[in-house]
Amino acid sequence: MRATLHPPVGTWLYFTLINEDGQMAFSTTFAQQLKEEKLAESRGIDEGRLGVAGSPIEHSLTPQLHDAALAVTGFEGSSRRVELGPRTRRN
Repeated sequence: MRATLHPPVGTWLYFTLINEDGQMAFSTTFAQQLKEEKLAESRGIDEGRLGVAGSPIEHSLTPQLHDAALAVTGFEGSSRRVELGPRTRRN
């Protein structure tokens, strides 16, 4: 949650929980994201969560799309919206 609310400056597109203490890895490519996910899995971390962050975000249908995709593919997980305040928003 900290990473979502206070993201580091950069051109990253993905983030993954890689330690149980809340450490996040930020990736700029999907290939790197897959490596971070494998690292997390090797450490026994399998979040199974998807999300969308922004401001405003309450109108987003992304969680419903994620949940539908998870149901169709048979993957376990859930999705949610995370409202970012003005301090964390990047233009």
